[in-house]
Amino acid sequence: MPDEKDESEKDESAKDESAKDESGKDESAKNESKKDRVRTLGEALPAEMARVRDRVMPAYLQIGPAGLFALSMMRRDLDEAARAMAEGDVVGMLRVYESLKGYET
Repeated sequence: MPDEKDESEKDESAKDESAKDESGKDESAKNESKKDRVRTLGEALPAEMARVRDRVMPAYLQIGPAGLFALSMMRRDLDEAARAMAEGDVVGMLRVYESLKGYET
């Protein structure tokens, strides 16, 4: 009986190896995290805009009057990001993307 178990484990491991060989990548490579994935500016800027709008700004709203100055800067950067995207201004998009990344909760 132990020999049959060892043989079945070997068969399964051989199947795993052949699956890796056929696809050229193993499952872990297919399921890479979003942080490891390289994104284009066209993907990253809208995601950063959403992060600031949906996560950071509400935190500053809860602070009250003390957070108003930062909120006005965030709104300005979000407006600038939308304008740069609409006009296809890549340099402006890069500048505002870096600015938006600096906002934290």
